[in-house]
Order: sequence, then structure tokens, then C-alpha cells
Amino acid sequence: QGSGNNVDRSELIVNGSLSAVGTEEQPIEFTSSSASPVKGDWHGIRVVTTGTAQTVTMDYSTVSYGAFGIDIRADGAGATTTVSITNCTVEQTLGTGIFVGGINGGGQVSATITDNRVLNNDSVGIYAYAHGTGSTVTGTISGNTITNSGNDGLRIFGDTLSLIHI
Repeated sequence: QGSGNNVDRSELIVNGSLSAVGTEEQPIEFTSSSASPVKGDWHGIRVVTTGTAQTVTMDYSTVSYGAFGIDIRADGAGATTTVSITNCTVEQTLGTGIFVGGINGGGQVSATITDNRVLNNDSVGIYAYAHGTGSTVTGTISGNTITNSGNDGLRIFGDTLSLIHI
């Protein structure tokens, strides 16, 4: 089944808020349905907000074997997204593990990305990006274990970034 960015792969697309809160004993799993999974079996989780305030909360969740892991974008003026990703594992992707971006002239992201395991992703482990006049990414990235990224473990890039406790 396919959808979204690639019709050959399934993908979870959220145009709004997302809450995926598991427990240490019972984490939520987003992964391939294959008996022998490989990187890129499905597309990943994509959250896009436009013109409204939304929240993304993920705690004790595992995202694995996607083309990417978690991709969150506040797109354009009026789009504000509060992100909390904690105690999660994001692994075995063809691309970036966790991406948060304020984009296209005014997208605002406030992110707390703490105490995660980000492993074996072919591109960047964690990527915070702000681009376009008025777009920002603020918040905290701390306590994460990032290993075996194909490019950077942590990449912070953009016009307006204000991250503390990196």
C-alpha cells in the first residue's frame, strides 16, 4: 500500500496534531510489516502544520525501517508546532532520524527532543532547520544517544535558531 511522497510505500501523514505516548513496558511501534525488514520498507511519519497551532508528543515510541523516521514541519506564516519527543528509539532509516523545521516564511517550532536513541540512520541523526523570514526553531535537544549516522549526528541549520542545552 502506498501514499504520500511515495506511492510504493505506506506512510503516516498527519496534518495536525499527533500523540503517540507509550510506556517503558509497552512502547508504541511504527515499523515495517515485513518478516525480514530492511531500511526503506515504509516511508515514515510526516507531520505538517499550516496556519494553525498544533502539538506533536511522542514518548516511549519506536520508529524503524522507514525511508526516514519522524519529519515535522511548521509550514508558513501562522503555523506553530510544539514538539516533545522523549524516550524514543528512531533507527534503521534511509534518511534522517528526527527532523524538525520551521519553513517557508513564518513556520514556528518549539522543540524538546530529549533522552532518545537515534541509531543507524543513513543521513542525519537529529536535524533542526529554520528557513525563510520569520521561521524559527527554538527549544532543547539534550540527553540523546546518536550513533552510526551516515552524515552528521546532529545538524542545526537555518536563518533563526535558538536552541539551548544542546
